[in-house]
Amino acid sequence: MLTAKIIAKIGLPTQEEYGEEEAMAAYLITWHADMEYRERYLPLFEAEAMKKTIPMMYYVTLKDRVLIANGEKQLYGTKSFYDTSTQKQKLFPIHDEEHVNERRKKLGLEPIKIGK
Repeated sequence: MLTAKIIAKIGLPTQEEYGEEEAMAAYLITWHADMEYRERYLPLFEAEAMKKTIPMMYYVTLKDRVLIANGEKQLYGTKSFYDTSTQKQKLFPIHDEEHVNERRKKLGLEPIKIGK
């Protein structure tokens, strides 16, 4: 995959160094890639997000997607689905739901409302 070759050569394209569009392109390619690819590059997204060179949402949405795909609960409450029985959007289960907004705040994210 071309993006894997680019990342191997220059690292994850960051907004600071390559621009917003390039950083978003790397995120979207990773988002739509297979699970092995997402898991391989998740640590890079985390590292760059913590350095604030890419949007934090790139990391947290990718992290939650990987967790859910592996049958685990999400950490940040970024993923939802349409519940046909209630005809409403519903969050996938969240690990330690009581403290999700504390985790989000530590990363500079807005709180979410948890509906029961």
